[in-house]
Amino acid sequence: MTKYLWVVFLTFSLNACGGGFAYMFHSELQQAPYSSYSEIPEDKALVLLGSKHTFSIDSWLVSADKKFHLQGDYRFTKNKDVSKSPNSQFRAFPQHTSDDDPYFYDVFVVDPGAYHLSRIRLNFGEYSLSTGSKSDGLSVKTKQPVYASFKAEKGDIIYIGNLDVAIHQPFAEFVQERGISRLRFFEVNIVDKYDSAVQILRKQYPTLSGDIKKSLAQKGNHAHFDTFEPVKNILRKKGYDVETLKSLPAM
Repeated sequence: MTKYLWVVFLTFSLNACGGGFAYMFHSELQQAPYSSYSEIPEDKALVLLGSKHTFSIDSWLVSADKKFHLQGDYRFTKNKDVSKSPNSQFRAFPQHTSDDDPYFYDVFVVDPGAYHLSRIRLNFGEYSLSTGSKSDGLSVKTKQPVYASFKAEKGDIIYIGNLDVAIHQPFAEFVQERGISRLRFFEVNIVDKYDSAVQILRKQYPTLSGDIKKSLAQKGNHAHFDTFEPVKNILRKKGYDVETLKSLPAM
């Protein structure tokens, strides 16, 4: 009996980590996975999206020129409610892909509202990168979305695009050498792969019926890049001509 309970617990925990039952552990999360519904409530919206991180692992881990296309783990927050009140967020962990498409796709069942991308997390084994939660994906000054945003109405079936996430590490060779905290910045671009998304997801979910409308998310203002300037100031004080330094390209 104990062994049986342990197997159930382990299975449940793994599903939670993969996004399947994460909403049961966090009251702020909506029950978003499409696969968790036998029938979609009429007051909900369906959101289709894809995602990809292109990430160059640091040379101390593997060869510097090796790149990986990895799944993204995202949080979207409704109507800028960053207080984590019940059902104010949904977690997106796209999992389905094909041999000729590097993106991961999935469908999510969400409450109507205006959403912004409030957290990005990338895991690679024991190595992980995250946007953190200090600003909750909103500009500190303007409270506008930094990464991306979209709107969903009751009854919508919408494709909001593919989140193409790059990671910038400005002035890395100098920052690391001089003992300044290593900085990484996430950049999110919206890529239109409508046909591929619809084909992959209809194959994965035969019950996904109805017209799927293209309603691409809006790219954010990426205001967090303003913090590049303080890094330049630090390097200036150390005697570097920062205007001639290279900022590493997107990883």
